[in-house]
Amino acid sequence: MSTSALWLAIFLILVVAGIGGMFLYGWLHRKDKMPKVAPLPPEDDDWK
Repeated sequence: MSTSALWLAIFLILVVAGIGGMFLYGWLHRKDKMPKVAPLPPEDDDWK
């Protein structure tokens, strides 16, 4: 593996980790909670 490919791989891993970290930070610090929704009633399955 050449040096440039190594640096590209490190850069891409850092970018993906940064985007994932921003998503998790936003998800954990959101103001509104998920709404309570009743489960859907059972229905006949058309795939039987």
